[in-house]
Amino acid sequence: KSSIDSDINHPRFLMLDTIGKYLGKNLKTKYASDTNIIDDIDEGISDPEKYENIYNALIEITNYAQKKSSPCQIIVVDNDVPDKLSDRLKAITVAHYSANKENGLPVGLIDDVIYKH
Repeated sequence: KSSIDSDINHPRFLMLDTIGKYLGKNLKTKYASDTNIIDDIDEGISDPEKYENIYNALIEITNYAQKKSSPCQIIVVDNDVPDKLSDRLKAITVAHYSANKENGLPVGLIDDVIYKH
């Protein structure tokens, strides 16, 4: 937010990869084997509210930039998004991919790779 208000040499670009891999993952059963539940509770990293708050903060920053007429771009690469935010995020999602063409989605950014064995 401070880069939006300040005249600094910052491109106002942020890319985050796999926010949900460790945060809030215990809601998704497919991640259960990748974690130690007791450690997650001790470390406080499996709180789905924190996971949602990160997305809400990112949305707030982009809305703030828009109100200030300041260029801002945030790219989030994540396997899952918080269920509560799914509909809200659809309105601001530019591209949505799936590694296995789930729900008819195109395969990720690199879909024309030819594997040689």
